[in-house]
Amino acid sequence: GFGRSSWQDDWPLDYLDRDVDDLLALLDALSVDRTALIGHSDGAAIALLFAARHPQRVRCVIAEAPHVTVETPRCPEAVQAF
Repeated sequence: GFGRSSWQDDWPLDYLDRDVDDLLALLDALSVDRTALIGHSDGAAIALLFAARHPQRVRCVIAEAPHVTVETPRCPEAVQAF
């Protein structure tokens, strides 16, 4: 993490997907129909994934240093598909 957030050693493989689901739930709870998303690093990756899955909910995305590569140890099936 950045700032004062604590480091987590063992991340679940679907942590970005879970965060996309959490973002959708948050926007629904706040009655936000469409929004602009700004993110850095994992936050940028989450913003891009959210926009891809819920384009009707996103006005724009500003993504700084998103993770947009396939990490071999985590996704061997995706690497093999290429």
